[in-house]
Amino acid sequence: MYVICFVFTGDELFTDSCGDRIRRNGLLYEVDCLYAKESLGIDESKIGANASAEEAEEGVEDASVQGLDVIIQNRLQKGAPHDKKTYAVIIHSIILLYTTQLAGTKA
Repeated sequence: MYVICFVFTGDELFTDSCGDRIRRNGLLYEVDCLYAKESLGIDESKIGANASAEEAEEGVEDASVQGLDVIIQNRLQKGAPHDKKTYAVIIHSIILLYTTQLAGTKA
């Protein structure tokens, strides 16, 4: 399994488990996502035991997670929120890193 990471920080973006839904456009990756709901509960049919008659009342509510399938499968976390000025500074520094790397590869 390949893990696609951000070149400069090493942050994991996604894995190749998406298969043919990943397209590379020059420096960018384009990934098709689906809105999905994943259940975090236990499937009692796979345990291989019968439910107790005494504890039939004791059920546990199953938790679930909703979101884009690539985010759920790779367990990506939400980053810290930025205001417009901080975001512009971050994007500017990333663009500078890309331009210096591209200048080095052309030489």
